Amino acid sequence: MNSFPNPVIFDQVSAPQPPLLLIVLMYLLPLWLWGNLFKFLLFWTPFDEMSRESLKCNQVIFFIVQTLLIFGVVLFSSIRYQFALWKPPAVKHSAWLVFLAAFPALLYYVFRAVWLFVILAKAASIPNAQIYQIHYALWSDLPYGASLEGVFFSSIMLIFGPVFEEIIFTGFLLNFFLKRYNLLSAIVSIPILFTVAHIPQQGLGVHLISIFVSGLAFVFVRLVSGKLSYSVMCHMFINVIFSFSAMD
Repeated sequence: MNSFPNPVIFDQVSAPQPPLLLIVLMYLLPLWLWGNLFKFLLFWTPFDEMSRESLKCNQVIFFIVQTLLIFGVVLFSSIRYQFALWKPPAVKHSAWLVFLAAFPALLYYVFRAVWLFVILAKAASIPNAQIYQIHYALWSDLPYGASLEGVFFSSIMLIFGPVFEEIIFTGFLLNFFLKRYNLLSAIVSIPILFTVAHIPQQGLGVHLISIFVSGLAFVFVRLVSGKLSYSVMCHMFINVIFSFSAMD
């Protein structure tokens, strides 16, 4: 009979872990600290003037630096704390259990994608201005905006960002709650933290329910499979569905 959580989880939790302050710093560095530093630089007149003259160039610089910071966090975490995240090999569980853990989130986003495609199909017969409004509504809340470059950069982040987010939330923070408290607190706390972390970017609304359900699914996928990589793949798949369904 399959045990829950996967026995390998206890080996990963007992491995060396980064302190909580370092986990928070690793999350904030590429997202909030770099973003706020970039905004602070706008108060410097030469930088502000350059920004106004070459907005696209600044957007590219911001994206490249943020991507390098995320890559640095992923690389550092994977090397320094590999036994807390990726090793040892997980005890095999039934594939249907892993799928069942991710099914609620996957089902929601598949239906959302179908719903968006129906809306865009109906929008084909309306004026271009309204189609643009639909496009803007779908992409404007994402980090890089609704421009062509913004859609391209956001699409890359939607595909590769899950590695970073899963290392922080379903990896280190899940380990932290399992080690300090208990299984139930970890299952409840991680989706809540995952949801709260998205509020500054996406605001308050019913969409937070889907984010919470997704975070819960990623937690169960790791706990059932013992593999953080499965949570990453599930997160990537959901983001790909969102990305393609949001393109008009």
